Amino acid sequence: MSSSVLRQRLVELIEARLVHQTPDGHYALTALGREARTALSPLVDWSATWAAALAEQSADPGTPAVGVPDISDAGQERS
Repeated sequence: MSSSVLRQRLVELIEARLVHQTPDGHYALTALGREARTALSPLVDWSATWAAALAEQSADPGTPAVGVPDISDAGQERS
């Protein structure tokens, strides 16, 4: 990531009040940022699980997509 992109991301996080710059020039999460991290942690875990499953499937294309959801029924409630 380029330094200009990193700087822009930090500016956005500061504006969103998720991060603040400390007196020594480092960046730290605010209370809101810590709450967001806690709230997003299950989503991060879920995405890592699915990424691993999909990577395993793509490593062996002959393997049926067991456990990979069919996106054609996305948004429908399951019984």
